[in-house]
Amino acid sequence: MVINYDAAKVSVDAQAKTEMENYLVCLWGDMLGVTPIGIDDSFFELGGHSLLATQILNQIREVHEVEVPTSEIFKRPTIRQLGQYIDTVLSVKKRSDEQSANDDEDREEYEL
Repeated sequence: MVINYDAAKVSVDAQAKTEMENYLVCLWGDMLGVTPIGIDDSFFELGGHSLLATQILNQIREVHEVEVPTSEIFKRPTIRQLGQYIDTVLSVKKRSDEQSANDDEDREEYEL
């Protein structure tokens, strides 16, 4: 499959700054067959489409154990935007997991 794109559209000066952004740059590059990718480049302008979006989100779910609805890649089509969303979801999930663990420790067991 050949993907045509205008290299001038790629904002290489906007490089990944977070671990999630780095992961997404690599993932998008592999899935789209496009390099370089800047974090402000649109998934769809780089040749992405709904089937690739689904495959990318499945990969994110498998690797990071987080469910990202397909609609989010349409709302947040750049690595910067999607990365921030995923980092926020992971942060909330981590706090929730920690709270659940603390709640479990605080529970008293009663014999029936």
